[in-house]
Amino acid sequence: MHAPGGLAEYMLCRAATLVPVPDHLAPDVAVFAEPVAVAVRALSKADELRGATVVVVGAGVVGSLLVQVARAEFGTLSNHSVFLEVPSTAGMPDGLTVDDDGCVWVALWGGGAIHRYTPRGELDRRIELPVSQVTSMCFMGPDLRTLAITSARHGLDEAALEREPLAGSVFSVDAGGSGAAANPWRPLKG
Repeated sequence: MHAPGGLAEYMLCRAATLVPVPDHLAPDVAVFAEPVAVAVRALSKADELRGATVVVVGAGVVGSLLVQVARAEFGTLSNHSVFLEVPSTAGMPDGLTVDDDGCVWVALWGGGAIHRYTPRGELDRRIELPVSQVTSMCFMGPDLRTLAITSARHGLDEAALEREPLAGSVFSVDAGGSGAAANPWRPLKG
C-alpha cells in the first residue's frame, strides 16, 4: 500500500478540531502551537517522572520544546548533556532502538544506513541499505537478534524510485547481538 500518511501535503479533518490562528499572531510564531501542545501533553502524562532520570530522544523541535517545558515545570534540569550528535552528512536521525549492550541504533533518513553507537557515543557499526530513506528499526525473532528495518518512499520522484525500487520496504539483518522486543501500540489512559 502506498497511500499518503503523516507526511501527506494535505489532509481532511473536522472543522471542530481546528483552532483558528488569531490575526495578530504571526505565522512563524503560530507554527509552534502544535509542537508546544505535544510537549505539554507529554509532560502532563509524565508526572511520575518527577525527580527521575530521563532521556529526551531526538532534540528536534518537539524534543527541544519538551526540555523547555520540563524546565518551566520542574525548575532547573541537572546533569543534562548531549549523548550524540550525528553529522549532517550521515543523514537525519529518525527512529532508534537500544540493544542489550546499551548501544543505540539510529536510522538515518537520507543516509541510506543505520548506525550503532556505543554507550560512549562512538560509532561502532554501520549497515548500508539499498534505500535512502531509512525510518526505524526494532529487534525481532525468537532470540531478538534480528533487526527489522523500515524505510519510506515518500517524496521520491520517479527517477529516485527507479534507482531505489525497494524504497518503502522492510528489511531484516542479523544484529550481531540481541535487544528488547518492541512495545506493542496501545492507547494512552486518560
